This record gives sequence, C-alpha cells and structure tokens, in this order.
Amino acid sequence: MKRSGCIHCGTPLRRGSGPEGFCCAGCEQVHGLIQKDGLEAFYALQDQTGRPVESLAGAEPAEGVALRRLQTGVERRGDSGTAGLRVAGMTCVGCVWLVERIASRMAGCRAARASLQERVLELSWEPGRFDLLAL
Repeated sequence: MKRSGCIHCGTPLRRGSGPEGFCCAGCEQVHGLIQKDGLEAFYALQDQTGRPVESLAGAEPAEGVALRRLQTGVERRGDSGTAGLRVAGMTCVGCVWLVERIASRMAGCRAARASLQERVLELSWEPGRFDLLAL
C-alpha cells in the first residue's frame, strides 16, 4: 500500500518540508530507530487518526539539565528510581507501545508503563544503572 504522507506519522508531505518520504527530520530519526531495533509492529498498532507530533523547534536545551536533576533527586531521596514523566506527542496506542518498549530495553529499567490518556510514562529503574537522559 502506497502512503501519500510521511512514512512514520502519515502527515501530508509538502515539497521541501523534510527528508525524502518524511515530514521532518524527527520522524526520519524515529523511523530509523524503529527499524534498527526491530520494532516495526509499531506501525501495525499506530492509530492513523492520531494527530501529528507538534514541532520541536521551540524545545528548550535546558530539558537535558532538568532530566539529570530529576534523576539525581529521585535517586538521592531513595525513591527506588521511580518517577512519572509527561510525554508530549503521544497520540496513539502505537506511541504507548513504542515508548514502553524503548524504555524497557534500556539497561537498569525495571518497569515502564505509559498512559495515553494522561500522556505520562511511569518508570522504575535501578539507581545508578539507568540513564533517563538517554531515554
């Protein structure tokens, strides 16, 4: 079946808007990760009525610093490496599945449970063995 939109998210393509076959570089990168990690089942689960992920152009570089502080704080408090994180852009059950799979494959991850309604990822990890920023 030929797609008329972005290979990853289905957004209609505009000439010159992104890499060939993708609406943006972000979709191209995520598609590459899905292919590399053998997670193609994401596309079978993806709800095509979901909205495309909004532009990340305004993303703050300080997000990395905030994630490091969060992880350090959680681990210092002795919360056994447990935190809930808001995940912007989760729009379908395929996104939930993918976020959970990627997190659970990381070293030190004990559990990863995402909620589409809340757009939250509940994580549990082994302190000192998990890298929240890498996720």
